[in-house]
Amino acid sequence: MRLKPSKSKWLSYNTWVCQNHYPAVRLTEAACNCYMLGCGSVRPTEAAPEKPAEPDPVLVFIQPVATGPQCTWDSCTETARPNSKYCSRKCSNKNARRRHRARKATQPHHAA
Repeated sequence: MRLKPSKSKWLSYNTWVCQNHYPAVRLTEAACNCYMLGCGSVRPTEAAPEKPAEPDPVLVFIQPVATGPQCTWDSCTETARPNSKYCSRKCSNKNARRRHRARKATQPHHAA
């Protein structure tokens, strides 16, 4: 069998292509020959392109903590939401329950 001249070229640093077929066959750098039946194409003789350098790591900027009034719940240190005394609904409910218990404890019981 007569071998066709190799029409192969590198696509990237780890992939080469055999252009003796339509559509062209993509092969990994580990493959020495084209796997198609009857094709004698071999990996390109020129050196593979260099592997691209790893990009520099992206610097993460930490946003400054929002300044403003502190949540009014005793044990909370978060910043209050806009137009509120509390940082969350949870803190607001905790404070409401505490006020309710305090009011209930000071009111005399009514006999029915």
